[in-house]
Amino acid sequence: MTRDFLGYIERISEGATRAQIAKIAGVSGSTITRWDPSRSDHIKPKADAVIAIAQHYGQPPLEALIEAGVLTASDARIRVAARSLSEYSHAALLRELQHRLDGMSAPPEKISGPEDYGEEPIPDDYELAAGTVAREDDHLAD
Repeated sequence: MTRDFLGYIERISEGATRAQIAKIAGVSGSTITRWDPSRSDHIKPKADAVIAIAQHYGQPPLEALIEAGVLTASDARIRVAARSLSEYSHAALLRELQHRLDGMSAPPEKISGPEDYGEEPIPDDYELAAGTVAREDDHLAD
């Protein structure tokens, strides 16, 4: 699996420029450019640069080394857990949502009624939805 370390950097740095990243990592801007996996002259980042970036942004170095493809999760003998959505910037979440929406070939199935939920409705559900069911606390306000 090809890792996109530049995407990882974008997520953790919230849009730092490549020049800023190069300075943090102690490498040239052209080296950062060659970390792009789509390039024919692609290179893996060196461990010391990866660790410097992770530490600068307060991220676990081991996770960064895995993201950079320097180590695998089995090399590190850890279980890589999914990240919490709160760790992503709003811009990154919106880009992902747009990417997924662009990839939809057909609109999602429409739900036409309760039968589409796989269970029979209870008559009280209709009354509750219509607002005709009195709750015990309705009388307390009188």
